[in-house]
Amino acid sequence: MRIVLIGNGWLPIPPPAWGAIEILIWDMYNKFKELGHECLIVNERYEHDVLRITNNFKPDIVHLHAPRFYNIMDQINCKVKIASSQDTQETQEVFNGFVKGNFYIFAVSNDWKEKYVSYGRDPATIAITPNGVDSNLFNFIPNCLYANKSIYLGMIEERKKQYKYHDLQSLYFVGRIVCEKFKRTQNYLGEWTKQTLYLFLTTFANLVLLSSSEAHSLAVSEALMCGLGVVVSEAASANLDRTKPWITVIPDNKLDDLEYVENAITENRRISIVNRTNIRNHALETLSWNVRIEEVIKKYEIYSSLCKPSIKICTIDLTNHLQISLRKLYNTIPAYDMNCVEIGSFEGIGSILIHETLCKNKNSRLYCIDPFDDEYVKGNEQLSFWNHACNGQKGRFYNNTKNYPKIIPLQGYSDEMILKLEDNSVDFVYIDGDHSPEQVYKDAVNMFPKMKKNAIMLFDDYEFVQNGVITAKGIDKYLDEYFGRYELLFKEYQLAIKIV
Repeated sequence: MRIVLIGNGWLPIPPPAWGAIEILIWDMYNKFKELGHECLIVNERYEHDVLRITNNFKPDIVHLHAPRFYNIMDQINCKVKIASSQDTQETQEVFNGFVKGNFYIFAVSNDWKEKYVSYGRDPATIAITPNGVDSNLFNFIPNCLYANKSIYLGMIEERKKQYKYHDLQSLYFVGRIVCEKFKRTQNYLGEWTKQTLYLFLTTFANLVLLSSSEAHSLAVSEALMCGLGVVVSEAASANLDRTKPWITVIPDNKLDDLEYVENAITENRRISIVNRTNIRNHALETLSWNVRIEEVIKKYEIYSSLCKPSIKICTIDLTNHLQISLRKLYNTIPAYDMNCVEIGSFEGIGSILIHETLCKNKNSRLYCIDPFDDEYVKGNEQLSFWNHACNGQKGRFYNNTKNYPKIIPLQGYSDEMILKLEDNSVDFVYIDGDHSPEQVYKDAVNMFPKMKKNAIMLFDDYEFVQNGVITAKGIDKYLDEYFGRYELLFKEYQLAIKIV
């Protein structure tokens, strides 16, 4: 693909020191080039220069990272136009124009997606796409050099609130000072170069960021990549897995309680210094551009096939856990033909992900079993809260998957459709249909004779609990009854077994 990345034009790319958006663009550029794509950075201050350079390149994809240029996107000659915004301080005029723009939007978090939707944006034209980190840049040492020290990293400004905590003895500050309220103490370490950051960030025990507004904090991602735990405000917690013991989120009503904050930082340090390798591995699996860029490219490809933002893509992106699980199960695309089954396909976004991961070989197939009703589960009041999302799902599924001939829909209920599959024929099944424990159990039992030896059975929603529905009860019942006939591979929000 020929890809243009548009910057603000205020700082050079790559930036000589700080500049989160500029670093993001530079990282994406390098990853695209590594993967063989033709990529151009357009980082000009004036609209006419942006238009001239972009159109002369004749791109397949234009990805705008400068919301102030939203008004020239209609003049760019390109099939697929995408825009990202991570500026929490942009003017209301720019924000309103951005939301109404004739392009797809990449939202860095679900909160940002909801913000766009609340201003009238069609959710089908928004994809949640968190940023990544270049893991190769950062030094990592498994043993913490300064086990009793925490770092508050970033420009020292009003919204980041460093001034509230400058008297905490174990907290050290790095960044350019633009806030008069901040008091310089011996714990102020100055403004680091990027090279200093890459080398020395890993020497601290954890990072603190208690700001009042953030989109997707690069500093938090960088800290995790260096093996540090993080202590953050609610506003700085986007895309973080709060179940991890090294991630501490301070409630808004406790941000002014210095004793509470200091105790939370101390406890997080204690946990983080013994989990540094786990933190690093977690960051490599979830935050590295090596992982993130593949997700970006897949969305580029999906949008390229759809062409116009007016076409429904998805009402909600539910593939995050599936992406993680597929990476764990398959390091590379299988070299042999795969016969795959998906029970519960919704709008086909997960189907495309399975297809692109497992069905690249000529005779591979993905059978998608779903009644495609406008209700989630007919007659089930406990699960009726999902009915609004299912309205019109059949049309969206067929539209989204129309360019994937190896995806074969089997419209109907799983009890009937599974019987149409041959015994001992399936290499992979993803069970994500009716979440009731009774039906999940039946789906697994019915699929068992269809599975080959060493085939993978992946369950979604092992931790799903809502309106009295506990999906794990059905999965656990199946595991108990079939004990000894499978190998448990992992058990998290999703659960995977290998048939033996």
